Amino acid sequence: MELSFDWFKEYVHKNDQHGTSVYSSVLKLIMEFCDEEKIMFFYPKNYRLLHEMEYILFFEDGYLTISKEDTEYKLDRYYCKVLTKSIKTSRFTDKIELVIHFNNGNNLKFNNEKDSSFEREEEYLQLIKELNKII
Repeated sequence: MELSFDWFKEYVHKNDQHGTSVYSSVLKLIMEFCDEEKIMFFYPKNYRLLHEMEYILFFEDGYLTISKEDTEYKLDRYYCKVLTKSIKTSRFTDKIELVIHFNNGNNLKFNNEKDSSFEREEEYLQLIKELNKII
């Protein structure tokens, strides 16, 4: 599936040979602080909007968020389990929203319209459906 972690690595290598982009920085952080083999799922939230981008990586024992704050990056690692999941969808539109509630009190919300650009809404719809199955 496009928008996977393998897609992201290929995208960075193909589009940034000099390793100077925000995407290269994020990839470098992931490779430095994560065991790539243990990544269960990769979600690039608003990856085209550099001031709103967030990357969420899921692991068997929780998740990691990476966000950009001015010229710095913030990595937050949460060790937790899923308590509940809520899905809102419509049979009339291609819209989906998934909310995951964790035992540490945190919630993560995924929405194919809000998390992507218009041309990627269908891909994010499929990505969220896949996330729901895996997590």
